[in-house]
Amino acid sequence: MGILDTSLTEISKTLGKKISYKELEDILFDFGIDVKGFDGENVKVELTPDRYDMLSVQGLGRAFRAYIEIETGLPKYKVVKHPSFVKVENPIEKWPSVVAFAVRGLKFDDEKIKEIIQIQEKIGDLLLKKRKKGGIGIYPLEKIKFPVIFTARKLDEIVFRPLEFDREITGRQILSQHPTGRKYAHILEGEEKYPLFVDSAGTIMSMPPIINSHLVGKIDEHTKDIFFEATGPNLVQLKQVANIFAAIFADMGGEIYSLDIKYSDKIVICPDVAPIKRKVSVKKINQLLGINVSSDKVKELLKRMLYDIVEAECSEDKITVLAPFFRTDLWHEIDVIDDVGRAYKYDNIKPTFPNISTVGKTLPKSDFGEKIAEIFVGLGFQETVTYISTSRQNQYKQMNIEKEPHVSITNATENTINSLRTWIIPELFKVLKNNQHHQYPQKIFEVGFVVIPDENVKDVLCRDVRKASCLIANTNADFNQAKQNLDALLRLLGVDYKVLLSEHLSFDAEKQGKIIVKDKEVGIIGEFNKKVLENWGIKVPVAGFELNIDEIFDLSFSK
Repeated sequence: MGILDTSLTEISKTLGKKISYKELEDILFDFGIDVKGFDGENVKVELTPDRYDMLSVQGLGRAFRAYIEIETGLPKYKVVKHPSFVKVENPIEKWPSVVAFAVRGLKFDDEKIKEIIQIQEKIGDLLLKKRKKGGIGIYPLEKIKFPVIFTARKLDEIVFRPLEFDREITGRQILSQHPTGRKYAHILEGEEKYPLFVDSAGTIMSMPPIINSHLVGKIDEHTKDIFFEATGPNLVQLKQVANIFAAIFADMGGEIYSLDIKYSDKIVICPDVAPIKRKVSVKKINQLLGINVSSDKVKELLKRMLYDIVEAECSEDKITVLAPFFRTDLWHEIDVIDDVGRAYKYDNIKPTFPNISTVGKTLPKSDFGEKIAEIFVGLGFQETVTYISTSRQNQYKQMNIEKEPHVSITNATENTINSLRTWIIPELFKVLKNNQHHQYPQKIFEVGFVVIPDENVKDVLCRDVRKASCLIANTNADFNQAKQNLDALLRLLGVDYKVLLSEHLSFDAEKQGKIIVKDKEVGIIGEFNKKVLENWGIKVPVAGFELNIDEIFDLSFSK
């Protein structure tokens, strides 16, 4: 959760009208936000973790102006193209991305500077995970000579005076001597080179994500124009950060100037203020929220949440909307429906009991999965729980197989997470890799879901499949050990099976098989080949199997 520290006076300024604490509390309650604390004029507002655009009094006021119908619809922002650019030259692989823009016509005083620093820190802590996913820098524009270069140098070749320090020191000394350097040194620990901003005069501007230069990277009450930058591993996430700050600075009265970011293979223009287009069904809104409103009423509610309506693309049921560019949380139709619920006010939705008379209980397939887990534990295995979200690298390349149909994750904030798993064994290998310092033998298992593409499933075009997987890692682990455990598991479940020859590229060619139940393939078993072990950096033999337990249940126990 993010906490916004502000005051009634500041909120009233952004709303353009004076409000009392009681009025503010009512608005916050209707919007689904809590007041964390109140002391005279000062207010602490606890925001939902997905609304990073409201981590400033400008963002809060912007949302509330529409919510209480002072100024509804999509806010308009003007962006002027800056004549210069930022050039990206040989960045380090771990920190390759940058976004930047300029702002003119701001008015700073001590309070406004503190406010900007607070927003910068909150976005850095929450959206950028305490700078692990990115760093933010703000500079007086007049002290910078364009074009600006984002590059990298060895630590001992980086020499400048860091913020609030009395002398020049090297990059290595910054990490060991400066308080901020020591605090964030772990982020790029072990890197031979560190990211660096340098202007065309050769002046070092900053060493992101650690610290700015004291000479050209410190704003004060005389600053009117600024240069904003954000750097990190993931360009999509950095664009979100830039868009949020561009809206904040514009709401402060600044004029936004976009910059071209020139990479070796592309040019990125920042900020991107193009609205986000989404579609929403009136029927689905009424079904999910338990209300009965017309298409026109939905449009009215959406405008109170900063949406514009694309009338030419609307039908009686489907509404096409344009959402603000600074929203980071609109992934699915359900997110738009949630906004409709907030505008309608959840307190106005009358709770009703479902028209059924049953006693809840677990599904038979869930009980079946629990039983399998209990058997694995009885066989001496330790249970693990890994993530469904993973990488194609782990699922396929590391396992020495070609890519299979799978669900991809687009615009992922983590470079290492780009798909949903189609089998569990690769995730168990990751567990083994991270536990090589522990004693062998290691016997681990997981009963969990994978996600399989399926065009017959409406809307999401994929389905969950429950699987059970296990791995045995030891100096003498082999196919026979895996087969013995498979025998024990399926015998205790009362399932007849057989193993036939297979040609799975993850396993040793002569030590593998496909598991058959009632003439249908339900799993694989084998001893993993040297290529797979080398890919994972595992130095002992590994054997194991994976079962489609939904399939086994349907074949053996479903009535």
